Amino acid sequence: MNAPPATKRASIARVLLPWTVFAVGWAVESRIDLSLRMADGDVRSGGLERELWFSLHIVLAIIAFAVAVWSQRRWSIGLRMLVLVGQCALGFVLYVLACLGYGIASGIDHF
Repeated sequence: MNAPPATKRASIARVLLPWTVFAVGWAVESRIDLSLRMADGDVRSGGLERELWFSLHIVLAIIAFAVAVWSQRRWSIGLRMLVLVGQCALGFVLYVLACLGYGIASGIDHF
């Protein structure tokens, strides 16, 4: 039995909400870091401290996970666990790639 289009849109929104929370938070944090580095005059120095940088990422991940659990609370436990594990795995891979891309593209680090 197919769900009505409004229900499908709601399900997609529930899956995308945690991604949006993390992505927007990460983009703001990255922009602040890059702005601080540019104000310093050298992109290899300045910026957010390493501990603060990664602590904010952990906080963003916890908030995104909480939003994911909350937004999927009406789903069956099996479906919820499957989606959450998939989102966490994919999110970690994308996070690592985004951090590497940010570091290399902005000139903070290079090979």
